[in-house]
Amino acid sequence: AALKNADESIREPLKYWETNVAGTVTLLQAMEHEGVDRLVFASSAAVHGTTPYGQTKRACELMIQSCTWLKAGILRIFNVTPNALFNCAENGFVQINGNDYPTKDGTCERDFIDIRHVARAINLAAMSDKSFLCDIGTGVKTSVMGVVNQHKSRYSVGPRRDGDIVSSVADIEPAKSILGFVA
Repeated sequence: AALKNADESIREPLKYWETNVAGTVTLLQAMEHEGVDRLVFASSAAVHGTTPYGQTKRACELMIQSCTWLKAGILRIFNVTPNALFNCAENGFVQINGNDYPTKDGTCERDFIDIRHVARAINLAAMSDKSFLCDIGTGVKTSVMGVVNQHKSRYSVGPRRDGDIVSSVADIEPAKSILGFVA
């Protein structure tokens, strides 16, 4: 597995390089030694940003793609959300990180995808015998505030997080053509 907290990766970058990249090297070495030649790698939309977390995920993608003996499906998974994520009955307030971005409502825009769709994409990737890289998302950009309002959640606004991407949306065409996947 890997570490995945973008904020923490800014504070502790070496921890992320060691766990995510060195861990992937160890995994690939063990796979090659044991003759395992298929892999589904859960990458992240964070590869488009500047955090050490995103950089390590991109480095892992490149490393996996360089292993010519390996058939690998690399899935750049966008913002996974279960339907209950914004149910504040138990959790109190949803924290919005910044409301001064150059977007319609000042909050970051993301491609939110339900966990059940991600599971289906992973299953389709596991059944494929090709090497590929594709985004796993809906192709729909929604602001963080839009999701909070849609779920009628209570919220508080905090400062921006370092490394946050203003707007991020999946290119769904490769997943459609390679896997037949549509969220």
